[in-house]
Amino acid sequence: MEIWRVELTLTPGYIAREPVFVAEGREGIVGFFGLRLDEVRSHLEHLWVKPAHLGRGCGRHLFEAAVRLARALGAEVMHIKADPNAEKFYLKMGAVRAGAEEYVMSGGHRRVLPLLAYPLSSRGSGT
Repeated sequence: MEIWRVELTLTPGYIAREPVFVAEGREGIVGFFGLRLDEVRSHLEHLWVKPAHLGRGCGRHLFEAAVRLARALGAEVMHIKADPNAEKFYLKMGAVRAGAEEYVMSGGHRRVLPLLAYPLSSRGSGT
């Protein structure tokens, strides 16, 4: 995670420029998402849930909120560069694999990130 600290850090500038929403529980913030709009495309840049809240519907609620927001802002598709461990979640939500992006990390380790797309037309989508 240290390697991606810069990419994974939400700065005050990012929050001022892009829509960021949080999910709160009794103990405070339990998850959040950040969305970036680029003409008719949206990019789900962040969707994180605290490990203790995985499997409780928090991720689904955040994803559905991101979809509603992207649609309201006029986007036609939501692009997702997913953590490999989160790909199954996004596929379950209705996203489709559109490719992959490979990184060579320090030490020569390869990391492949799935590139996904979620169509935002209201046809055929339950969110």
